[in-house]
Amino acid sequence: MYLAHYILPFILYYFFRNKIMLFGLLIGNGIDVDHILYRINGMVPWLKSICLSDGFMKCNGFFGYPFHSIYMIIGLISLSILLFYLMEKQKELEVNRWFFWIVIGALLHLGLDFIQLVTGTGFVVG
Repeated sequence: MYLAHYILPFILYYFFRNKIMLFGLLIGNGIDVDHILYRINGMVPWLKSICLSDGFMKCNGFFGYPFHSIYMIIGLISLSILLFYLMEKQKELEVNRWFFWIVIGALLHLGLDFIQLVTGTGFVVG
């Protein structure tokens, strides 16, 4: 399931041929930096999930990581609406497109993580 985070942007690129969209969706996967920080600090073992401990789900909020919370999802949805408005209003600015696709990539990442959490598919490291 983890490979879907990287395969799905390439599938979308195949259909739309938009490089800004491709790189924005791939950069959006950077939301996983909180997984690395928790492991470096020793809060989570390197090969274990934060949500699975003794067979029980122990996630605070959404996934247990600060960037994988319901507050982050609400903030990203609000930001994507604002950026879409700015992108349509100021068509000459490329920066709005970059930020919009990075936010959409982060939302896509969180959606795939949620599917993995609900279905229990894939090798859970995060």
